[in-house]
Amino acid sequence: MDKDTFESTIKDASVSGIKEYLGFDAECTAVAEVLFSLEPEYRSWGIKGIYCMPVEINAEILWTFYPQNEEEKKLALAKDGREMNDGSVEGSFEITKDGWEVEVEAHITEYGQFSIDDCDIDFANKTITLS
Repeated sequence: MDKDTFESTIKDASVSGIKEYLGFDAECTAVAEVLFSLEPEYRSWGIKGIYCMPVEINAEILWTFYPQNEEEKKLALAKDGREMNDGSVEGSFEITKDGWEVEVEAHITEYGQFSIDDCDIDFANKTITLS
């Protein structure tokens, strides 16, 4: 990381549409690491705007599924899940920004501050929204 790149860790990133990826609805938690730069758009009269450019996004998705029958359990185990003592199946996987549409909704405040505090990972629309 250089002086023009910033890092933000979102420990409770939200996950939606996980059924599109796993094939079943599961409870999810996620931690996202976002590397970004702030890039000004220059004009002859000054700076038109300063934009956030995500350089790298790595997110770990942890999922828990409570199968209702053997067929559902087999499906979850096939997604690299592990059967737990309580009958649930848990698994995890990582994603990067590659192949995803990344939307930045974070803005510079009136006091000149900027940070990325939230990340929404939407598997149904294949979008990652940073705010």
